[in-house]
Amino acid sequence: MQKHYGLVYKVPLIVTDEFKGRLYGLAVYKDGKTKIYLNKKVMQESFDYIIDSVIAHEYAHALMFRLGKFSGDGHSQEWQEACVKLGGIGCMKYVDRDDVIMGKLPF
Repeated sequence: MQKHYGLVYKVPLIVTDEFKGRLYGLAVYKDGKTKIYLNKKVMQESFDYIIDSVIAHEYAHALMFRLGKFSGDGHSQEWQEACVKLGGIGCMKYVDRDDVIMGKLPF
């Protein structure tokens, strides 16, 4: 964020096992503060995907919160560009299960 947006924005990254289902991550903005949660239950099987895609995806949401540019479903063109600038691979709206599965194959 600092390199591309000139911001030093510290957002807690919390690993939790309290997610229901297979949600990989979630950025939450409440009372003027942002927190990012990662699903501990899927981390072991999808660790590379979380590192390569999910963290940047959620930090891009945090950035949009910070800039006051959160609207619609949160996955605007500006969000997509921020996700890529923050190092995300793919920067899709939701998890691409094919990417997760293919990433586990040895070839």
